[in-house]
Amino acid sequence: MHKLAYLTKFLCFFACTSIMQVSKTEAHDSNGCPIKVDVSNIAKTRDILIFGEIHGTKEMPEYFGSVICSLVTDKNFVRKITVLLEHPKSSNDELQEYLKSDYLSSDNQKLINSSPWNKRLQDGRASVAVLRLVKELGVYKKNYPQLNIQAWVDYNAAEKQRNLDSILARDLTNLYDKDHNSLVILLIGNYHGNSNYSNNMVSFLDRPYKYYKLVSMRGDSWNCTKSSVTSPLECGINPVRENITVGSDITRELPKNVCSPNQGEINVGILTASKPARINFEK
Repeated sequence: MHKLAYLTKFLCFFACTSIMQVSKTEAHDSNGCPIKVDVSNIAKTRDILIFGEIHGTKEMPEYFGSVICSLVTDKNFVRKITVLLEHPKSSNDELQEYLKSDYLSSDNQKLINSSPWNKRLQDGRASVAVLRLVKELGVYKKNYPQLNIQAWVDYNAAEKQRNLDSILARDLTNLYDKDHNSLVILLIGNYHGNSNYSNNMVSFLDRPYKYYKLVSMRGDSWNCTKSSVTSPLECGINPVRENITVGSDITRELPKNVCSPNQGEINVGILTASKPARINFEK
């Protein structure tokens, strides 16, 4: 029995690795997207699409933006898209105002002066790369009006209930139920979407979803860590080391089939730390 279980696990690992490993492609595609991404297998899905990231990198927001770009520039794709960013719901008005702007330096500065960009502790969710992503999403929206971008994390409700992930699942369900024809896509810390954890967002979610963990075997990210249990949080550039199942080739397409029916991994290559946008503006 143990030998059979081991063999099944080995074959599953081999199959997943083989299916999800693809060759490198050009950095820019013919539609002007930063990275060429094959989105043919998600264009018609009714599932919520969750992309899990390591905060504070250049490559992960760039890949996520390329997924959106590849969808909105596909002449056969005509659906509404709701993009959710891991920013406070209370900051959504400032976000919407920025998305309607001309993205001048003064517009950037006005956004940076608001939450979460102006927080003292920056964990990578308001980085230079995320600011670039927000700007790109705004440009896509002007050419594709069916694109809706929201800051959606209700930290106030989460503080009252003392359970952020149950609130995330509740609000994600409500957004999904409003319009089943809309493609709901979110970029969020990889803990929240991983079904291997308990008491996280997807453990409370009872709507169909697919989770794609953005991964890398090495590189750097900007994050906040503690040197000991009692020490304060310190934010800065730190190395990233992950055990991943995909091969060493950079994956530039969404997995079409994985052993877990609702989970996959996408190797985005060597990571480059992306500093907080606020720090960049203060230079």
